Amino acid sequence: MAISFPTGIDELTNPTSTNTLAEVDHATQHANANDILEALEAKVGITESTVETSHDKRISVLESSAHAAHSDDQTLPVKASIAEINAGVDEDKFFTSDEFAGSNFGVRYISQIALGADTSLTVADGVGMDMIIPPALNGMNLVYAQAYVDTAGTTNATTIQIHNVTDNTDMLSTNISIASAGRVGTAGTVNASYDDVATNDLIRIDTDAISTTAPKGLTVVLGFSLP
Repeated sequence: MAISFPTGIDELTNPTSTNTLAEVDHATQHANANDILEALEAKVGITESTVETSHDKRISVLESSAHAAHSDDQTLPVKASIAEINAGVDEDKFFTSDEFAGSNFGVRYISQIALGADTSLTVADGVGMDMIIPPALNGMNLVYAQAYVDTAGTTNATTIQIHNVTDNTDMLSTNISIASAGRVGTAGTVNASYDDVATNDLIRIDTDAISTTAPKGLTVVLGFSLP
């Protein structure tokens, strides 16, 4: 019989031990098997086949296309570091949302005028109004705390603590410190154990120490970012 492969699947007769050569034609069995093997060879193709319909030729074309798409001559995308994101000078690098959140662009700042420019500071837990954490800062951590005065104090430093009233915790391990005769402080060191905030947390500004001649006016700036 004529074989159907490769356009169809052949159904060959398998002789049994009781069949005679007359019942299952021996020559036809061999001819069909030979024809199918030759059809398989033609379908698969020889090594470096030029026959467009052979598997060897088609696989070769696919591999060549894939190699061209990922050629060594192409520049693969490179991920920017947080420092490079901060610098903002690379035009051909990408970044992840996590790295963006960890960069300067991921820090959100709030500030508050705790005392007016003509008011002298005194040692106190709670200078001016408490600050409230808005929903946009929920789940963030305090990463920056700084302050400045309108009129510098003299003799000894003025130190400022940031206190989470809701959690009853001091958020700085080292206070903001404004030196004698200085107006701008040295940023405080955040205590990583108490740096997190949630919506509606109340944040208080405490003045723990005051210059002998007290400074006047106080503004505090706080920065928050995702952990």
